[in-house]
Amino acid sequence: MEKTIRVEKKRCALSLAADITYAQVEHWYGASRKDLKISVIYPKHVTEAEPRPLILWICGGGFRTMDRNVWLPQMMYLAEKGYVIASPDYRTTNEARFPQPLEDIKAAIRYMKAHADCFAVDARRVFVMGESAGGALAALAAVTGECREYEVGDYLAYTSRVQAGVDFYGVTDCEHGAPRKATGSLDDGSRERFVGPDPQNAARASAVNYVNEQTPPILILHGTNDALVNLDEQSRKFYHKLQENNVKSDLIIIEGGEHGDDIFYQNEVMDRIDEFLKSV
Repeated sequence: MEKTIRVEKKRCALSLAADITYAQVEHWYGASRKDLKISVIYPKHVTEAEPRPLILWICGGGFRTMDRNVWLPQMMYLAEKGYVIASPDYRTTNEARFPQPLEDIKAAIRYMKAHADCFAVDARRVFVMGESAGGALAALAAVTGECREYEVGDYLAYTSRVQAGVDFYGVTDCEHGAPRKATGSLDDGSRERFVGPDPQNAARASAVNYVNEQTPPILILHGTNDALVNLDEQSRKFYHKLQENNVKSDLIIIEGGEHGDDIFYQNEVMDRIDEFLKSV
């Protein structure tokens, strides 16, 4: 059967670059260097594409493991809506503690801004978003845009300041609140491994402690059935601090949502994220 059809091109095709080195960090007790990689979903025809807002997506994993590519299929919905999606490696607790993972995320933001033309990124509209440990790092990156002490590495002519942050059920207060016991690959020591033994590090690693009237807009998502991160002690407390400082912010509580639940990646939720980011 032979058919000729006419198709209207309503969207451009997307490409995936999955093995880009965005930074090198000390490795093996300082005796060598390790590549940190970033994966990017971006328009196939970069030179023809209008610059798009960037979402830097940060994978979770209890601060002790991560895979920058594992959540990328769930990000395709937002990529189809017109965002460039970049997901970076960061050092986990088997090799680093705070602030090094945050330094890595900030280095990834600077890298993407420095190479905005390569990926059709609008460097004036950069957002950071993550889940679990990635949510904690996303919140920290959003609230520390003016903290030069965490700007380490290359492309220091660029700032890691972002226009908004989205936190999926991340720990935003490492000082207070009892850790929750969980099953599976996560346990109740993740927060302690992240901050280390220095009590001052717990304060520095808490996004809630950096909130002020200059903090960019923040969207928080949390489920009522989260058995790992306490809704009241973390997300709700963070939201109230944002509100007290007149920061544009929303807290979306998902009825029955568990930690890492697939429900967070439904189109209905992604549409709310898109709506929030477009309002910034």
